Amino acid sequence: MPNIDAIKFARTIGLENVAELNKLKKLVARAIDGAEIPAKVEAKLSMTPEQMEAIQQMYIGQFNVAGIQVPNTAGILRGYAPKFSTEGNKIDTVIKIEKFGPRSGKLEVSSKDALGTATSELKVVGNESGIRIKGSGESEIGKSNFDYAYTKDGEKPNVLSVLENTNVTETGDTVRLTIPKTKTGGLRIKADSTLNANAIDAMVIESTGGAFKSLAESIDRTKEILG
Repeated sequence: MPNIDAIKFARTIGLENVAELNKLKKLVARAIDGAEIPAKVEAKLSMTPEQMEAIQQMYIGQFNVAGIQVPNTAGILRGYAPKFSTEGNKIDTVIKIEKFGPRSGKLEVSSKDALGTATSELKVVGNESGIRIKGSGESEIGKSNFDYAYTKDGEKPNVLSVLENTNVTETGDTVRLTIPKTKTGGLRIKADSTLNANAIDAMVIESTGGAFKSLAESIDRTKEILG
């Protein structure tokens, strides 16, 4: 878990956003104590690209593991998503939690920026049987969607089978990553992303310290290692 400096974090995101997040904090605390929360709780956040980058910079190193580091995605986006990164732009995010408790819950997160350059949606539903996560997004660097479901009573998933079904193709400055409907053990997954190859490769280079130069190379190498 990251070591969070609560005061610095609060100053970075602003008091209004802190108040909104406290709604969710109280809900989670009650659920941890064993309470089922049938009501829907909603929090609305509004931050600038500069605030989002500042938060990332505060904790980015704490998520790194041996040989891999979290890339400075906000910094990379400044070069490949100039409209989104425009000073004064605002990213509005709505977080909804419903029927949340120790054994089940529903989470929805949607975001869009004031300049209309980026939108995203994420839905998570979980219970004692498993979890399903669906997401989609579109921005200056491309668009993507995925659907992931995991059933706990299924057999252990084979990660290599998912990688074997992962296809990466590059055409000019565009890279497309697809995972057709794949089922392995209790896992079901499909995904499709069409993205700016230069932006994605920059993230790969930074996250691997230059060990890999492209998304395709990193996936091919991982297949070799696991195979």
